[in-house]
Amino acid sequence: MDGPGFNRLTTDPADDRNPAWSPDGRQIAFLRESGDRWVLYLISPLGGGERKVAEVGGGPLSWSPDGKNIAYMDRKSPKDPWSIWSLSVETLGKKQMTAPDISWFGDERPAFSPDGRYLAFVRRFEAVRSALFVMPLPRGEPKLVTDYNSPQTICWTADSREIVFGTYPDIGESGLLRVFADGGEPRRVPTRGERVLQPTISRSRLGYVSETGNSDIWRLELTENREMEAPSKPLFSWSSRDENPSISPDGMRVAFESSSSGRLEIWVCDADGTKPIKVTDMKAGNSGSPDWSPDGKTIVFDSTNSGSFDIYVVGAEGGLAHRITTDPTDEVIPRWSKDGRWIYFGSNRSGSWQIWKVPSGGGEAAQITKDGGMSARESSDGQFVYYTGYYNLQKKGLWRVPVSGGPETLVLDRDINPHQWDLTERGIYFIDWNAKPVATICFYDSATRGVRSLAPVSNDPRYVDDNGMSISPDGKWLLYSGGILTTDIMMIDNFR
Repeated sequence: MDGPGFNRLTTDPADDRNPAWSPDGRQIAFLRESGDRWVLYLISPLGGGERKVAEVGGGPLSWSPDGKNIAYMDRKSPKDPWSIWSLSVETLGKKQMTAPDISWFGDERPAFSPDGRYLAFVRRFEAVRSALFVMPLPRGEPKLVTDYNSPQTICWTADSREIVFGTYPDIGESGLLRVFADGGEPRRVPTRGERVLQPTISRSRLGYVSETGNSDIWRLELTENREMEAPSKPLFSWSSRDENPSISPDGMRVAFESSSSGRLEIWVCDADGTKPIKVTDMKAGNSGSPDWSPDGKTIVFDSTNSGSFDIYVVGAEGGLAHRITTDPTDEVIPRWSKDGRWIYFGSNRSGSWQIWKVPSGGGEAAQITKDGGMSARESSDGQFVYYTGYYNLQKKGLWRVPVSGGPETLVLDRDINPHQWDLTERGIYFIDWNAKPVATICFYDSATRGVRSLAPVSNDPRYVDDNGMSISPDGKWLLYSGGILTTDIMMIDNFR
């Protein structure tokens, strides 16, 4: 910690992530990307040869205090939720430790307590709603500790009595909190920074990441034979989280979600970014994914106002929002049908994430897909529903199915974020985050079935992705969201 600089340990061209110290400090476990999976390696902190250990689902990683096992996240099949597994460093045997419900995102971020008696982990119910659980070892039932502010990153205090956790940005207060392992009221940890996360504790030292910056909505002009260059500037730049833009049917206005009022709410502005107004006052942890009705008078969106995600509609000028879905499970990313009679959405009400539709005035919902889906858009002729899968948890790619149901056909074999694509008569715009050297906005031409790269999302290496993409009605420009973040590693001495 007091040394002169950095010592690079790995040089492989693939991504290396999630380093974790062994309890004796003699080894570092880390993950190396390998296709759709990750491979766990061990290396000395002094550098040298790497030891390939096993293929796993993902990290972060956590060593057991005796150094014999490493906890990680994995799943039995692409249709199963993530769960916590343990790998024996000596025998390479694997053991499943948790079994979350199939309708949830699953379990992640395992952390052994320093005394080895417990395993803490985060159970994610959907994209932003999660809770902290603790499970007695060697075998025991997980117990809910807290769901306050949706815990994200966790670590134990040295005495194994408390857990320090980071919370989801913009879902209530951001920062680090601490809570006793047997439950109770979380208490705030004094830190410095706009957003604070990824705590780690070694004896009496607490380290964490301090993140500064915000996400903006960017405009890209869609000209023929355009050069590969980044957009010149965002549509507007507020010191808040602004994402999920939706362009109105006449191309004159933009709906989007913003945390500028303290919580994520739906806002509307003119197409040039001026005259912003807040149209919802849900006072929920998360309200977003807006979409304009075909007549431009109403906006549909999802919100956690009721506890879980549900679908709501509100007038484009504001007013009281009307709840469309009432199922206790999650309904997300709503999109209007071309005739305005239906609203498509993703839901896990059947036990797995599928595409559903509901009458725009409310009523009984009908299931559209059977093999998985989360984000849908209806074709301009109203004959097909195009949709993407559920991040990486179910089938990949972009698919389509007849509006009345039927065979589900793969259209584009790319890994596409459910929020980061849009459909036009000519084809599909999407962001390819696997493009090298930087993530790229691409266009899939339905006629030629070819993919063309249009522009990098940004030339700044600090750029991170955020949710949202929308194409103007005339096809001449698009909006997407993302931002420039600066991160620093901070440390508190004598942490008690």
